[in-house]
Amino acid sequence: MTRRFRASGTLRLHDPNQDIEWSKGSGCVLWDSAGNKYLDCVSGYSANVLGHCHPDLVAALTDQATKLNFTTGGESCLRQQFEERLCDVVSHSISHHAQECRSLGNLKAWISTTGARAIEIAWRIAFRRRPGGLVTFDLGYHGRSIATAYASDTAQQDCLMSGPSHEVRYPILFPRVEAGSNRPLQEACNESLDAFQKLLQTHSGRLSALLIEPAIGSRGYYFAPADYYQRLVALGREHGLVIISDEIQMGLGRLGGMIASHLQAWCPDLLVLGKALGGGMMPVSCVIGSSEIMDQLRSGYESETFAGSPLACRIAIETLRILSSTRVIEESRSLHDELRLGLASALPRSSVAGLGSATVIDLADAVMHQPTRGTQSADCSATGMGTIAAYKIAGQLRENGILVHVTGSQRDRIAIIPPLNICPAEMSRVTAEFVNAWRNFAQGE
Repeated sequence: MTRRFRASGTLRLHDPNQDIEWSKGSGCVLWDSAGNKYLDCVSGYSANVLGHCHPDLVAALTDQATKLNFTTGGESCLRQQFEERLCDVVSHSISHHAQECRSLGNLKAWISTTGARAIEIAWRIAFRRRPGGLVTFDLGYHGRSIATAYASDTAQQDCLMSGPSHEVRYPILFPRVEAGSNRPLQEACNESLDAFQKLLQTHSGRLSALLIEPAIGSRGYYFAPADYYQRLVALGREHGLVIISDEIQMGLGRLGGMIASHLQAWCPDLLVLGKALGGGMMPVSCVIGSSEIMDQLRSGYESETFAGSPLACRIAIETLRILSSTRVIEESRSLHDELRLGLASALPRSSVAGLGSATVIDLADAVMHQPTRGTQSADCSATGMGTIAAYKIAGQLRENGILVHVTGSQRDRIAIIPPLNICPAEMSRVTAEFVNAWRNFAQGE
């Protein structure tokens, strides 16, 4: 594919599917410009939570497009409906899962456009309440804008040269077990909590907020038990930190419930949603919290031209309706449970992980549990072989019409994150094709 007018910095060379030119999509299926058909198990990293061109979203979009698209200043009856709907969804989630949230009081929403912008807004609110740096996970990813790059593990110095990252971000290790290790995950959780406690003891006065994800998304799809998050948040609260939950990629059904933090029985002061909120059709995001914290910023502190546009609000309201009023989240979670069982029956059990509707396969771990293959040289590490395995398997799946996400810092993990409304037959096909691709690799084919 020739991209004569494309800036090189926008290319995603690590993505095994980046060279495909898409022409149309429907449900969980995509077609490229040559007419080839693919089952989409990447789904825009959860942006296409309901698949491509969902008929209800298409109907809402086309209807709204004939009525009102944009308003100066962002005021419309749809924006008010959207704000109310967001707060209702969060309140309902609180009442079912998160007991400690019940004292939050009146909720308010701040509508934005992208995930990075919503993180910046939440960060600014937290800083206004309590100035200082952000505690984040070492694998945390919250965007690539100039501000959010400093909160992420992105190598921001590549474009910003020297900067204040050491004064902004205080990373703690996200608990995880190395490939091939028999170490209990709980031990890694305790070490992470101990490190956080030591950080609080030495730097508490310099810290503003705890910015966390209820599961690591972009940096490898890692998961920790709910009690780890509960203890982490409790430590942060003891020292007065503002708790921010970044659920841009992992909220709205991906981890098995509408609000992932509530499902894990902990409550953020500021909840950030995005990606799925726009149903894959419009860029829309938000920050939600109690009126006491949301009103920290006075009028005029933030402004976005396209935030809260009627078109985006209409799509988001319809997306929330579908997710809330159908069993799509529960049915998807059940299919992923079956997927993980099917994969674990053929691959080393320790290499298959997941939560809700997010499934990941650690190929470095899988390789370490395999007898040495003839193609593996003595000086090739398990991580190196895991990377080779990930790209070979992703390549075979692509040849057979299935798209998956190669992820992790070493690109040795494969995430399977299809739209929530994937059907049982499609998921069975994913399981069978992945098992076949793994066996071919393990046998040296």
